[in-house]
Amino acid sequence: MSHAPHYFICGLGGSGMLPIARLLKAQGAIICGSDRAFDQGQTPEKFQVLQEEGMRLYRQDGSGIAPHLDAVIASSAIERTVPDLKRANELGLPIYNKAEILARFINQGKAIAVSGTSGKTTVTGMIGFVLEMHGLAPQMMNGGHIVNFWQERGNGNALTGKGDIFVCETDESDNSVSSYNPAVTILNNITMDHKPIEELRVIFSDLLKRTRETVILNMDDPEVAALYMTDVAAKIITFGIKTKCADFIATDIQMHAHGSDFNIIQTQTGESAAIHIRMPGQHNILNALAACCAAYQCDISLSQFAEYMCEFKGIKRRFEVVSHDKNATIIDDFGHNPDKIQASLRTLAQYKGRKIVVFQPHGFGPTKMMKDDLIEVVASLLQKDDIFIMPEIYYAGGQAQKDISSSDIITALKEQGVNAHFFNARGDIPKFVQGNHKAGDIIMVMGARDDTLSDFAKTILSA
Repeated sequence: MSHAPHYFICGLGGSGMLPIARLLKAQGAIICGSDRAFDQGQTPEKFQVLQEEGMRLYRQDGSGIAPHLDAVIASSAIERTVPDLKRANELGLPIYNKAEILARFINQGKAIAVSGTSGKTTVTGMIGFVLEMHGLAPQMMNGGHIVNFWQERGNGNALTGKGDIFVCETDESDNSVSSYNPAVTILNNITMDHKPIEELRVIFSDLLKRTRETVILNMDDPEVAALYMTDVAAKIITFGIKTKCADFIATDIQMHAHGSDFNIIQTQTGESAAIHIRMPGQHNILNALAACCAAYQCDISLSQFAEYMCEFKGIKRRFEVVSHDKNATIIDDFGHNPDKIQASLRTLAQYKGRKIVVFQPHGFGPTKMMKDDLIEVVASLLQKDDIFIMPEIYYAGGQAQKDISSSDIITALKEQGVNAHFFNARGDIPKFVQGNHKAGDIIMVMGARDDTLSDFAKTILSA
C-alpha cells in the first residue's frame, strides 16, 4: 500500500493556499496546517468547514510540525521567522512555496493559466463553471468562490474533478509565474498593482513565450496589445470590444445595473451567440470574452457557452450585492488597486443614489506606489455629494516600512474637494455611516486580503 503524503500548510486559510489544500487532499494527501487568523479567532465558520473536511488545525506556534511530515507548504505572505517554519528547518523538513506546488499542476497536461493585473479570479471562475457545467470535470484553483458552488457546496474556490483540464489564476505579485509553463495562457490586462509597469511587461512577456499551445490576449488593453508581436511560439487568439479585428468580439452591448446583454462573434467563422451575464460593468464583458476564448478551445460552442453563462452568479466579493432595498444597497468588493477600483466605481455609477465608499488598502509598499493613481481615480469618479472613507492600511504581518498612512490619501482627496474621511479605528466607521446615511444610498466596502471585510460589510448593514 503506497504512502499517502502528509503536508502541513502554513497559512492554510488564505485565498491562495486553501484551494491548493483541497486539490492536494483530492489527490489523496493528508492535510493539516495553521493560520494566524485561526489563532486570532477570525472567520471561525471558515475554519470549522476545513475541520469538517478533515483538515486538522494547529496554532501557528510550531506545535503542528512533526518529523513524520513529508513537507511544509508556506504562503508567500508568511514570514520565514514564524515558529512553524523555524521548527520545520530544525527538523530538516522540505519547505515549498505556493508556486512550487502550483507548478506541478500547471506544467503538465492541459493547464489554462489566467494572468493579468485584474479580472483573474472572475475569468478563472467563469471558465471553471462552464467546464464543470459541460461535464468536463475540471480541476480549478481560484482566489475567490464561485457563488453557485458556494451556495450549493459551501466551497467555490476549488474544483477537484478527474478530467484532464486544470484552470487557475496566476499571481504576478511575487513573480511566481516565472516557474509556470502552461498549455494555455490568458492575458487580460497589464496595469500597476504590486509592481511597476516596466517590470510587469517583462514578467508577462516571458510567460507568453513559455506557453506551450495557445495564448489568449485582450487587444483592448494597450499594454497587452503591445505584446502581440512578442516572440511567441504558441497560437495567438485575440478578443476585444473596441478592437473589431479581434478573433472574438462583443457587439450590441446593453449594460444595466445588474448585468449586461451582448453578442459574441467569432469573426473568422461568423459564429455568434447572444449572451447575458449577471455581473455589471464593461470589464465583466471583457472577462466573459476571455472565458469564451478558453471554452472555445475546449470544443464548447458559443451557444453552449451562452447557455452556461446565463446561470453563472459571479464571484464572492466581486461587486457582490450583500443587500438591496429602498433603504440602502450594500456591496462587498475586492477592488484594491487603481484599475480595479476604477472599474468598480464606474459600474457603481450605473446605480441611482448617493455613493458611500469604504476602502481599506492593503500593504504599505503597494499603497505608497499606487497613491497618486488612486487619488486621481477616486477624485475623478466620485460626485460632490458622495462620501469616501478609509481606515488605516491593512497590515498582514512581516517586515514593512510604514512610511505612508491612509490619512495621507484622505488629506490629498480633501484638497481636491472630495468628501473624504479617515478613521484610525475601523470599528468607528459603521456608526459614522449610520449617522450620515440617507435612504437610497449605495454603500460599497472595498479591499483585499482581509477576510473580515465581508463581516465588516454586514456590520454596516446592521447599523
